[in-house]
Order: sequence, then C-alpha cells, then structure tokens
Amino acid sequence: MQSLRQTAKSTVHKLLIAGILPVCILASLAFFVANAAPQAAHASGTAPYIVSGGVQMYDVQNATEASGWDFRAHGDDTYGSGELIAVSVEFNEGVRVNGETTFRIRIGSTNRDLVPASFRDNTIIFATLIRSFDRDTDGVWIGDNTATLGHNPANYIQSIPESDDEEPVNVVLTHSSLGTQSNHKVNGNATRPEISGVRVVSSPQYGDTYARGETIEIEVGFSQSVRVAGDVQARLSTEAFQEDVTRTADFARGSGTSKLVFEYPVGFFDVDTDGIAIPRNALAKNGDATAGVQGGGRISGRSGGLLPHLSSGGRGEDANHKVDARLAIIPEVMTAAQWDWEADTPGSASVEMDFSIREDPGHFSEDQALVLVMGWGHISGTRFAFGLRTDVDQPGTDGSQGKGVIFNRWGTGDTSTYGRAATDGWVENGNFGGPFISARRAYDWSQGNYSVRVAQDGDDDVDGRWFGMWVTDKSTGVETHMGSLKFPMPSEGETEIQARNDVFGSLIAVTGNAAVNPANIPVFEAALGLPDASGGADRPNAVTVSYSLLNGVMTNGNVGYDADIGKVILRAGGSTERSTRPGVTITGLEERLLTASTGNAPESHDGQSAFTFELTFSEEFDLSYKTLRDHAFEVAGGSVIKARRLNRPSNIGWEITVEPSSNDGVTVTLPVPEYCGAQGAICTGDGRELSEAVEFTVSGPGEGN
Repeated sequence: MQSLRQTAKSTVHKLLIAGILPVCILASLAFFVANAAPQAAHASGTAPYIVSGGVQMYDVQNATEASGWDFRAHGDDTYGSGELIAVSVEFNEGVRVNGETTFRIRIGSTNRDLVPASFRDNTIIFATLIRSFDRDTDGVWIGDNTATLGHNPANYIQSIPESDDEEPVNVVLTHSSLGTQSNHKVNGNATRPEISGVRVVSSPQYGDTYARGETIEIEVGFSQSVRVAGDVQARLSTEAFQEDVTRTADFARGSGTSKLVFEYPVGFFDVDTDGIAIPRNALAKNGDATAGVQGGGRISGRSGGLLPHLSSGGRGEDANHKVDARLAIIPEVMTAAQWDWEADTPGSASVEMDFSIREDPGHFSEDQALVLVMGWGHISGTRFAFGLRTDVDQPGTDGSQGKGVIFNRWGTGDTSTYGRAATDGWVENGNFGGPFISARRAYDWSQGNYSVRVAQDGDDDVDGRWFGMWVTDKSTGVETHMGSLKFPMPSEGETEIQARNDVFGSLIAVTGNAAVNPANIPVFEAALGLPDASGGADRPNAVTVSYSLLNGVMTNGNVGYDADIGKVILRAGGSTERSTRPGVTITGLEERLLTASTGNAPESHDGQSAFTFELTFSEEFDLSYKTLRDHAFEVAGGSVIKARRLNRPSNIGWEITVEPSSNDGVTVTLPVPEYCGAQGAICTGDGRELSEAVEFTVSGPGEGN
C-alpha cells in the first residue's frame, strides 16, 4: 500500500513540478473552490471539522478546453486509463495540508490513496490517475473517516493561525460515508479518444471556389476508432450577406474508424471571398467542450465506449477554399422534357423533328458551352443523343470551329470502329455517364427554322448497323450530313430507335471547364416539334417537365407548350422566369398543321373571262400578295393575275383571280413547298410548311362545256 500511495503521490507531484497540473487543475480547481464550495461559518472555540456533506467527487471537465488534459467528458460516467479522479474535502475554516496526507477511496476491490493536488482556504482537492488495471463497474466507494482521512495522523491537516502568537489546531478527521458513486465508474482498460486534427478534405471542382450545390467536406481525426450515433455535426465559419456566420456540416461517413467526415452543401446565400475557417472545438456544441456534441447524437470510443474529448484547435480562413453560391457547378441540365406516347408502339427505323432557334445565345464562352439536345434515348438498348452545341472545337485545333452539331452513342470509346466522320467533321470520345463517342461537325446554326433526322446510313456491318444524323436548314432547303455511328445488333429483333417504348427526351444543358453564374448565361430558346418516328403514325401526346437533373440549383429555365404552333418551348439563361413546375406533365400535345382549302370556284370558264375562287388557310403565314400571286401557284391552262386579302392585313382568307389561256380546262395547284426559303413557299413563321397540296380543275369550252 505504501508503494501504491508513493507512486500516486509521485505522479501528481511530478505533474505539479512540470507545470501541467497548475494549468490543468489548479486554475480550474481554484475556480471551483472559490465559486462552488460553500463557505462554512467559523465555530469559535472548537476545533475545525469537516462540514456535513463536505466530501464530494469532483469532475474537472472545464479544464479540458483550456488545457487538453484527460478529464472525463461531459455526459460520461466512466473514467479511462490515465484520467484524473478527484475528491474535494471542505472544512469549516481555512486549512493547510501536509504533503504526506492521503484520501482513501475504493476502486473495485482495491483501496487507492489520493494525494493533495490543490488546497485553498477551506477546501482540499485529493486526486490520482486511473491506471490500466483499475476497474469499477458500479462506481468508486467513499467510506467514513475510518476508511478515508481517518488513517492519517491528526496533525497532517491543521488550521491556519490567525496570528503569529496562535498555534495551529489539528482538524477533526471525521465524516460520514458517501457510499458508492454510481456516476464515477472506472475502466482502466479503456482510453478516451482525443481529436488529433480537423481539416477540409474536399476540393472545389473549379479552381479555389466552391459553387452552389458543391459539398464542403470536413474531416475530424481521432487518436483511435470511434462510433457515431444520432445527428452529429461539425461547425465551420463562412460568410453570408458580408457577415461572418456559422454553418453546420452533417456527419456523412467514417463511423468505426479514426476519421469522421462531415458534409456541408454550399447554400444559396454563402459567399466567402477570403475562404472558410474551422473554429476551435468544431465538434462541441456552440464551441463549448463541456456542452456535448454539436447537433446532439453521440460519439464514443470503440475501446470501452468512452466519450471523446471535444477539444480541437481552429483553422483560419483558407484561401484555397472560397465559396460563391452565385456560381453553379457544371455540367448541369437547365431544362428537360420527356416525351410520352399513349401506349408502347414498335421501334422506328428513323426519327425526325422540326425545331426552331427562337433566341440565339451566340458563341457564349470559351469556358462553357450550351447544348440543345433535341433527342436522347436508345437504339437497341444503347443510349444515344443528338443536338446542337455552342462550341464544338475539335481537339488539337486552335478552338476556332465555334458552333456545331453533336451525335453521341454510349457504351464504347472506340472511335475507329464505331464512328464515321462527316465531311469536315470528326469523331472524338469522352466519359460522362460512362464512355461514349461523339460524331461532331462545325455548323453555324442561328435564329431560324430547321429539321433534324436520325436514320439508317448505309449497309449494315456484321456486328452492327450504322445510323446517321442530318440537319436541314428550312430557309435554304440544304440538308447537311453530320456523321454516323454504329450500334450493335440485338440478339432478337431489329436494330431500331426505341423512341416510343423507351425514354425519349429533349433538354438544354450547360457544360464546360469552369463554374458559372447562371445569371450570366445568355438566353437560349428553342421550339421543338413533336418527334415523328417512322415506325408508326402516332406522335407524343404529353411531355413531362424537369429541371436541374444533376444538382438542382439552376432556376432560370422553363419548359412550356405553345398550342398555337404545337411545339414544346425550352428556354434557359438570362432572367428567364419559371412558370411550369418540375414534375408537371403537359398533356394534349397536338401536331399543328398548316392547311389550305378552296371555295366558290366555278365549275367551268368561257375561255375568255377571268374567274375567281376563295382560298382559306388554317393560320397566318408571312407572304406578300404579290409573292403569293406570282410564285405560290402552279397553273396549267392559265395564270393567276390577282390575289386579294379578304380581311386585311390577315393572310388567312384570300380571293384569287385566274385568267384562262385557252378553251381547255384550267388546273390550279398550291403545292407543298420544297423548303420554306423557296420563293412563294407557304410556311408559318416557325417553319411549318403547307402540309398538303391543294388542287382543283375548272373545265373550259373546249371540253364541251
């Protein structure tokens, strides 16, 4: 016992000499003595004695934050190896203590002698360190004076004389037993976890600044493996509205290891141009290491389940980890429309769509590109997509190609076997959503009306079928081949486009090599006609709307339907306002056809006099009366000499005058135009041609009339 007592005394005395306990214990214990221990009244004429209830266990957890010393964590009822267990003894007068004095407690079945660690005024703190073989699952036991102070000589603790003439008086070392202290258990086999470091382990996707939707990851390292339960959080410091704010990162992973990772998604108002910081005691609630874990929940060591010390140093503003929520990471889908058919129908040998560029975003940027995907779906189970792009610069060039067209297929990166470049085009590979190859070609599309077609291109190979992409400019009628890709043959059935019985959609996306402020993206608006697949006569009857498929942060995009022209409108960029909610299904889609009909035409003519008929269109189109008169019609046996609007300035109703050139019959034809830019072509402003030719014959006298 003497050896055990000397060991404990020696350990604490060495700590006192080394200056550790004065920082860790004396300051906080003196604070406790001065502020928490009641001051007993002096009992005149009697010897000092221990006041009732004056012996108590003392948990010096407040010292943890200041010193990092191994004190029992808040909310934990068990001491681990190397931790300090302390008892305070209060007298009714100020006392002084002999260095040989001990205070005996029982840990498990073993008596342990605590040595004085601090004394001030009328209170003495006795303490010892928990050793590896100490264990008490019920709680340490404190007996009466016989088991504790009673084994010390009376003169080991004496009163403090009030004058030089007064002799010190020995205290009366009597007190009642406090019994088992159930809140002060011991497990010397367990070591309390310590935080070894806190750091930011994520990296901004672009440069040194996190964009909206990116996740900041905080890693907290421990001296041993720990377990996590509940909603544990870590604090970080950033800015919002140009003021410092504290954000909380939620626990993400690492339970059962020595490294816990916490995640914070950059919020709408987060802007920090100096860089985020990690405050002191980042895991502690409000930074108070005595108040438990931020967010609630529990962290415990795997060894003995002891709660960790939550003390940790802070990290100042880090210029490598700035935040700007005005930026959005890319690639990002800004608007998306999934086409829906009434029922599954067979696959198609081709698919064709009319589309109009209503607002042209221009070249936009060298760092980002806008992509209009007119169609994405599958060909015999292999995903494909086709559309326009503001920047299709060929790899290895000086980046001068500018706008162009893309035709992608996934499932391979082999450009030599599965791709054929168009004239002046190329095939390159990539890896987004899996490996893919892309047939590309520079194509200076702009505001105007077009059609796109994907269809079989040439003979099959043994291992696949080639599909090509063509774009037609309706103002010129020129169809341009954009490249071809080979798709594998299925084990059963035909190699065909699964536009109806599979997902088929359209979208506008932004991609590139840098984060972007959505407000800086120029307006890009396209009107898409209903996909026309050759495998059946039906077209989509509905379209389901969505936005921001990847990160959900782009808000300046909208999907709508213009019933007047029968086209779905995709608009993104600028100050676009969203009027259609995500998840909405727009129904009642209908192909809008430009039609014409005739009326009031005579059955015959006399061979000399002009005759008239009425011509009515289903909707407006842009054509002057002279052009309609001189170039729109094909007349056999006569000519159109006059075209008059019935309701100026509308082009819907007309009176047409025809002059016969002989006694033969006159046949008047209003043909379907070859292309909208042809002279006299009947087309709407959004590029829909007259859907069906109009023709009638007026017989002449030469035919017996």
